[in-house]
Parts: sequence; structure tokens; C-alpha cells
Amino acid sequence: MRSPGRAWLLWGALLSFSIALFHIIIAFVDIPLAPPFGALLRRDAFISSLFGALYFLFGIYALSGGGWVRRLPLLDVGLMVMSSIYTLRGLGVFTETFQLLTAGGPFPLHLPLISLMFLMTGCVYLVGTIKSWEWLHGEGEAQKDKGSRLKI
Repeated sequence: MRSPGRAWLLWGALLSFSIALFHIIIAFVDIPLAPPFGALLRRDAFISSLFGALYFLFGIYALSGGGWVRRLPLLDVGLMVMSSIYTLRGLGVFTETFQLLTAGGPFPLHLPLISLMFLMTGCVYLVGTIKSWEWLHGEGEAQKDKGSRLKI
């Protein structure tokens, strides 16, 4: 049986991989868009790379939750934590948009756009996790009773 949230978690994984790639690009490539998007991240390539690796791991967990790859440890809890991290980071879009609308001087437009992407990713993870919740528990228990692993 396939995960009901399979498509949602695939989109979540693709968004996570995009965010991870963005952090790696900012760390190592000097592009014109990098200064406004992440001067701190570009200055410290190690931290940016760590964030990139973390978001890549989030993508792998989303693929696992959708049944695309082998079941990973603490999958249900991990997906909820990742949904929360993305969503909480994305909630900044409301304060940043308010600042953008009320700021007298220049305000970096990229801040609410990045927050909106994180909010969108968090919502995709959340919907996929909720739709797959019973599958995550039922399928895992059935496989545990058989003594076998989920197949790729």
C-alpha cells in the first residue's frame, strides 16, 4: 500500500532539495544575487553548508515518509519536527511583509519571499505528514511484525 501523502511529501522533498542547493550555491559561488540573499551565509561557508546538509536530510526524510525510499528511524516524529521548523521559520512572512509596507526607507524584498517559501514548504510537509499519519504507523507495524524492511 502506498502512502496517501506520497505526492505531498515528494513536493516537500523537492522544495527541501531546492533550499539545500540554494545554501550550497550561496556558500561557494559568488553570484550577484548572493549579497542580498545571504551575506552572513556567504561569509561563513561552513555554516551555510551545514544548513544545506540539514535541508538535504529533511528532503530524504520526506521521500521516506512518502514511501519513495527505505523507512528511516523516527520517521513520524521527524516529519512533524521538520514541518514545525519550516512553518515556524515561514511565519516571519507576516512581520516582514508588514515591515516592507510600513518601512520608510529601503527594505530588502527577498526576506518575505524567503519566508514565504519556508511557510509553503512547511505547509506541504504538514499536509503530507497528516495524510500519511495512519500509513506511517500501520505500515511500520505490519512490516515490523513480518520481520522485514520496507523495500525501496
